Amino acid sequence: MAWPSLSDYSEALQNPRYAFSDLELQNGTVIVNKLGQPRPVSGNFATVFQVQSGNRTWAVRCFSREITDQKDRYDAISQHLKQYKLPFMVGFQYLTQGIRAAGRWYPIVKMEWMKGLNLDSYIEQNINQPNRIQPLVNRWVDVCRSLREASIAHGDLQHGNIVVMDNGEIKLIDYDGIYIQSLIGKKGYELGHRHYQHPTRKSDAGINANSFLNIDNFSTWVIRTSLQIVALDPSLWRQTGAGEDSLIFRDSDYNAPNNSKTFATLRSHRNPQVRELAEQIVRILGVPSYLDVLPLDEIRPKRWSFASWMPDRLPDAPTPPTVTIPKPASWIADYQDARFSDAFVAQERKAFESEYNAMNVVKRFSRLVFSFQDYVSKRVDERFPTYPEAIERKKFETVYYRLVEQKANAEANLELAVNYLRDTKAKLEAELQGIEIEIAWMWQQFDEIPLHEQQEIAQFVENDRHQTIINQLSEIPISVRELKMDGVLGFGKKRIECLHDFGIQTAADLHPGNEILATQALSFKNASPEKVLEDWQRLLDWRNMLEQMVEYTPPDSDSPEIQAIRDKYADYSRELTSRTLEQKTLETKQRETNETQISEIQAEIEKRRKTLAQVTTQFNQASEHFKRYSQITRADLIDRILKG
Repeated sequence: MAWPSLSDYSEALQNPRYAFSDLELQNGTVIVNKLGQPRPVSGNFATVFQVQSGNRTWAVRCFSREITDQKDRYDAISQHLKQYKLPFMVGFQYLTQGIRAAGRWYPIVKMEWMKGLNLDSYIEQNINQPNRIQPLVNRWVDVCRSLREASIAHGDLQHGNIVVMDNGEIKLIDYDGIYIQSLIGKKGYELGHRHYQHPTRKSDAGINANSFLNIDNFSTWVIRTSLQIVALDPSLWRQTGAGEDSLIFRDSDYNAPNNSKTFATLRSHRNPQVRELAEQIVRILGVPSYLDVLPLDEIRPKRWSFASWMPDRLPDAPTPPTVTIPKPASWIADYQDARFSDAFVAQERKAFESEYNAMNVVKRFSRLVFSFQDYVSKRVDERFPTYPEAIERKKFETVYYRLVEQKANAEANLELAVNYLRDTKAKLEAELQGIEIEIAWMWQQFDEIPLHEQQEIAQFVENDRHQTIINQLSEIPISVRELKMDGVLGFGKKRIECLHDFGIQTAADLHPGNEILATQALSFKNASPEKVLEDWQRLLDWRNMLEQMVEYTPPDSDSPEIQAIRDKYADYSRELTSRTLEQKTLETKQRETNETQISEIQAEIEKRRKTLAQVTTQFNQASEHFKRYSQITRADLIDRILKG
């Protein structure tokens, strides 16, 4: 059976009421593009359309081809997700007869539309704000860990299936490739986006109950590493050409890492953390199968503060290994530059001349030696690593470059701690400010209690007076007798009956809200509009006169109603007092916690400063020693031998 094309679906969606079986979708509006056509988001197996229905927005997945056990798969996934209620997964409905296209019914998946940005778009939008990208690293690790704990493999983790909400939270969409225990052994229909998959993922072969959770491991590493790299150096997003249907890495990088411009850029980066992240991916690429890739092993540290939004604890800085700077050989004075001695140079020249002269033309040609200069260069290259001076230089060179890396790491660790202190101070201050604002608001409410209490009592008295007037006026009927007694003439029995027919029967019914009904009733025998309005005003004046005659006695100040108002505000006053005390206690506790946390970070900063100072001292010493061996080179020795 041929399945609908994109144009078939677009045509059907021109009339949602006819196209959908779901009542909510029938009453919805399909979001269109600039051409007025339903706006599609296409994937491997489905095209997604956006439908606005009331206050809710839905993603409608319309499939491009048949998957035989599709309903069973979605039913199994739905039941599994209900057990775990993962906050980053989205609820959905699989509707077998979901959409009518090209004259037939086809299934759809109805899923809540996530109002956020796809991961690549979010990074693009915040590329110059690493502080908005860095938190995603830990959130991503949490998502990946939760998926494993719920025994779920998504199957296609990539930028298009990861939505970052306005609050920074992560949502996963597109469940076509999900693996759970009950689906093992059934044919899979998704091998994942090529820029997020290990080169060995070619089929479902090897997936079993013990390995299915490893399907996502390579993708999770790629995404986490990309986020870390961008947070460390946002310029790498542009340098590596990221954002074009990928993050930092692409399938061409995985297939030939040694020829990859991206890996070359990362491996030569000045930041050792960036270099290590690149090497990490290269090592992962070396495993025999994508199912052998280990899961993310980071465990989020415990938080220091009770505030729910506080950042993670500052990562511990690794303690640099002790580096022992070797002592110069006894044959080198403490402050003398090392150099091959003249006697040694003469000795080597003599030996090389003897060897060269003893070689015949054929042997020289076979060794690609065409001159004495060629021979000296070749022999020095062969023997250089065995010279005591070269061995000595190598020792200092090894130590020097080890300390170069340690110094760079120590500087990065110190910078991380200083930035963490700055950010933490800002966030702690923001929380304290929030508490202070809450306290100030409660004091303001407390001060306004007497005014609000007086206003409510006054309003109660006014309402009571108004009700008393209404009750008494309701006892006075609109009649010829009553009107005449009060000097209101010109209203006969027929006109008054008309007023009664329109529901205006007592003096209480004479109010502006009944003007339209009254004017209709008073239009008796085609009275002129002027006459009608004049008579209506006379009735209102009569009502006002009666209202002035009503006697009203305000309720006593200790009446149950007024006392209830006073009790309400007394309760509110006690509640505000209690809440204010709680907030003051919280403020005090928060200040103490903040001081402790700031002190801990400052102590860590001081510790890292000392580490940097120690490493810098060692680096300077090693640098001085290494400089003294600057003349112990192949080129220098060859040049001196040839000069004789």
